[in-house]
Amino acid sequence: MAAESVSFMPSEPTPAQPSPESTALPPIPEPGSPSLDTYDIGSTRVGLMQRAGFRQLVKFCIVGASSTIIDKGLLFVLTKKLLVLSQLPWVPWFSWNTLTFCLAVTNGFIWNQRWTFRAKSHATSQADSRAQYVKFLATNAVGLVLNLLMTKLFLIVFSGKVLLGQSSPNPDHLMIASICGIPFVMIWNFSAAKFWTFKAPKQ
Repeated sequence: MAAESVSFMPSEPTPAQPSPESTALPPIPEPGSPSLDTYDIGSTRVGLMQRAGFRQLVKFCIVGASSTIIDKGLLFVLTKKLLVLSQLPWVPWFSWNTLTFCLAVTNGFIWNQRWTFRAKSHATSQADSRAQYVKFLATNAVGLVLNLLMTKLFLIVFSGKVLLGQSSPNPDHLMIASICGIPFVMIWNFSAAKFWTFKAPKQ
C-alpha cells in the first residue's frame, strides 16, 4: 500500500498583536514636569494653563474687569446721569475719578487676595491682613496717580487743549480718556500685587 504523501505548506506568520501598553495614550505630565511644554495634545493650552503666573494673570484680568465696571460704571452715572460736572462745578473733575477708583480698588483687594493669589492664607493674623491691605492701597495709590496722569494725557490728545483749574472736560472725552489709561495701570497693578503685596512669605 503506497504511502500517502503529505505536503507541508509554510504558513504565513501571524502578525504580533500590540500590547495594551503600546496602544495606550501617553500619560499627561504632572504640573511642573519638564515634558509638559512638549505634550502633543494641546501642548500650548495645557502648558499655559498649568503655569501659575498665567492663571493668576487671567484671574487678575477678570477681577480687573469687574473693578473697571464699578469704576467706569459709577463714573458714567455721576457724569452723564447725575451731571455732577455741571451741577457741582466747584468740585474738581478728578475728585469723581478718585472716588470711583477707590471703590473699585476695594473690590479688587477682596477678590485678588481671596481668589487670584490665594493670599488669605499668607495673612496668619489681623496684622498681616492689614499689612496686605496697606500695601495694596499704596500700590493702587501709585496706580491712581498713573491713571489720572494717563487720563490727563489722553484728554489733551482728544480735546487738543490743556484744562487748567476748574475747567470741566467733555464727559465723553473724560470717559474715553479714562478707559485708555487702563492697560498702563493694569500692568503696574499686576506686577506690584504679584511680586510685593501678595507675595508668599519665604519658608
